Amino acid sequence: MRRIALLLFCCCLFSLPSRAGSEEECQRIIRAGNGYLWRFMPQEAWEEYHKAMDMSLALHNEYLFAESLFGIGQALWYNGRFDLGADTVRLSVKYYRRVGAKDGEGRSLRILSNIYDDQGKYEEAFKTVTEGLQIYEGSQDNHTYVLLLAQMGSLYKSMGDYNTALE
Repeated sequence: MRRIALLLFCCCLFSLPSRAGSEEECQRIIRAGNGYLWRFMPQEAWEEYHKAMDMSLALHNEYLFAESLFGIGQALWYNGRFDLGADTVRLSVKYYRRVGAKDGEGRSLRILSNIYDDQGKYEEAFKTVTEGLQIYEGSQDNHTYVLLLAQMGSLYKSMGDYNTALE
C-alpha cells in the first residue's frame, strides 16, 4: 500500500494545476491512453492516464478515477514495473467495486492475473482469474469471459499442465 500512496503522491505532486474539464474529455483522454497501450507506448499511455486521473479527481468521478488507475497499472506493467503495476490495478478493483462497475472489476482482475502470471505467482494468478470468472458467470459479456478463460488456459500452460490448458 505504501507504493500506491507514493504513486498517488507523485502523480499529484507533479501534475499540472487541476482542471475539472468534462467527463467526456476525461473519457477521451483515457481512450488516447488506451491507444498508446495498444501500440506498446507505455510512457505516453501513462502520461494520458495521469491527466485523466487528475481530471477525474477534480470531477469527483470515482469510475473515471478507477479507469485511470487501471490504465496507469497497465502502463507500469508494460514498463516492467510489475509490483507497482499490480498494486495500482488492485486499487482500481477497489474503486470499480465502490461504484458497482462489474465490467471494470472483471477487466482489472484479468490484467492482475496476467501480471501475477508474468511474475510466476501462479497461486495469486489463479485466485484472481477465478474471482474474475465468478463475476461474469451467467453474464451477457462473453468477450471478457472468454478472455478470462483464455487467461486460465494460459496459466495452466505456464505451469506445464497442457491437458488442462486445452480443456
